[in-house]
Amino acid sequence: MTPRTKLSAAAVIALAALLYAACWGSFYVGYFNDDVMYIALARSLGAGTGYCDIEFPDAPVHYKFPPALPAMLVPFQALQPEALGAMQAVSLGFALAGIALLIVWLCDAPPSLRWGSALLLACNPFLVRYASTVMSDVPFLAVTLLYLVVTRNLANEPPSPRQAALLGGVAAFAFYLRSIGAVLVPATVLAMVVRRQGWRPVAAHVAAFGACILPWIMRRGLLVYQGAVSDGFAQTPWYLIARENLWFYIPGLPLTIWSDPIRAMSRLLGPEPSSVGWVLVAITWVLLAMGFARREGRRPSPAGFLFMMYGAAFVLWPYRDIRFFVPMLPLLVVYFATGLQALAEPLGHPRKDRAVIALTGLMALWLTGLDLYNATHTAPEDKNAPLATSAWARANLPEGVPVCTRSGALWLYSGHPVEVLGEWPGSAEGAVHDILKGRCEYVLLRSGTVPDAVAPEWWETVARRPAMFEPVYTCAPENAVMYRIVGHRARFLQAYDAFVRSVQKVSAGQTEPAQADLRECVRLEPDFPPAEFNLALLDWQAGHRVEAEQRLNALLARHPDHAKARALLEQMRTR
Repeated sequence: MTPRTKLSAAAVIALAALLYAACWGSFYVGYFNDDVMYIALARSLGAGTGYCDIEFPDAPVHYKFPPALPAMLVPFQALQPEALGAMQAVSLGFALAGIALLIVWLCDAPPSLRWGSALLLACNPFLVRYASTVMSDVPFLAVTLLYLVVTRNLANEPPSPRQAALLGGVAAFAFYLRSIGAVLVPATVLAMVVRRQGWRPVAAHVAAFGACILPWIMRRGLLVYQGAVSDGFAQTPWYLIARENLWFYIPGLPLTIWSDPIRAMSRLLGPEPSSVGWVLVAITWVLLAMGFARREGRRPSPAGFLFMMYGAAFVLWPYRDIRFFVPMLPLLVVYFATGLQALAEPLGHPRKDRAVIALTGLMALWLTGLDLYNATHTAPEDKNAPLATSAWARANLPEGVPVCTRSGALWLYSGHPVEVLGEWPGSAEGAVHDILKGRCEYVLLRSGTVPDAVAPEWWETVARRPAMFEPVYTCAPENAVMYRIVGHRARFLQAYDAFVRSVQKVSAGQTEPAQADLRECVRLEPDFPPAEFNLALLDWQAGHRVEAEQRLNALLARHPDHAKARALLEQMRTR
């Protein structure tokens, strides 16, 4: 690069650094729960206790996240264990490095494309907001760009086996940041195949990547074989996942270029979609398609194949989140800017470049204003960690006692291990079972728009069982209530098991054994509405109407809003 280009690149990076500093802390550390896991893994590695989830009781072995980011966090954790800002700075460094690598990758492109893409990436709301998170999204973006820089000359000449092996090592590093980094390998292999560059570089590339990731694959396979982890996956049919994901990503993906996609989707494409919103989405897709066709041609580069394969992988991925496409922001802005160039082609060379620079510059100004607006209007629950609740837990709970909650943030700020609640299980008794099946002695529930809020049914279930859950702390500003478990844990779990057995026996036509299990359930846990209702139903079906009415009246006396019991009682009285 020329000195002038280097100076321009330094200016763009410096402006980006100022913007990120002004918008720092869009999310508190612990907001996503994944960031808590990364920090816990880093502390586990630094303490020499292995690769474990130390935020959970008994610190189980970890198998989900590859270790690259936790390993990079270890030095920061060792120097300043309580300084979360130092670990946030890791993502900031990778964000700025990503902008620099984009400029290097586009060093042979027209200046309008290079600087337009750099400005759109630097000011992108997603990159700005995630640059202060302890997450792998932004580091993976930078490593992906590093990979594209290394593969830049692939279109001109075939790599030597040594160079291909080096590419395999870089791809392995991306894999150890995020497992989806594995798509770099088939993307590069396809690019080499369509260019007929021989089998030797392909073999060297695949072999180097496989050798680097083999230890992690063997470790995970051994853990699955030993039963330490489950290798299960979502049971939803793939075609349903693909349909829902396409409906989510088709409008969401292009909106990541020029807007905050979550807000734009809710406003433009919400319950009453705006025609303006769909027109903007359509125009953006057209520009992306034009840019992709112009830049990749008939024989796509590794970047082109990566874009297609990454998108295809997440269309089939059962978990939807626009942030998964943060690593693809560089490709999105490059294809978008290239599409603008193609659209401005009739203006002629000088005017075309000026038009592209003007349009991308205006968009960068728009995005900067949106970034600053987001920074000053971010909801307090997004920026403020639950410090008061954590401080109370640290000061008042017995040391090391586990707490059942929806997020690991409590462990991060109080040191207490957590047992993470799942989604609402569908019944009050199932919710209590999920709480009591672990070892926790306390339950922390939060409400509102906080990321670790539980369903309203959780609150209703816990509040209705004062003999089981006793409130010991309330923090209104943080919408948090801490409960202590005072009920008989083993007795309730036995009652729940008896109820499950009764349901299975009814399905098998074994009515009398099912009634025996239901009676056992009610004997162990008198306030178990599903068991009481099922007993009344079976009594009525067996002709014991008086006993059935007595059970239903007793149930409605304690739970007057039990709709099934009231409907059954009315049905019995009309016959």
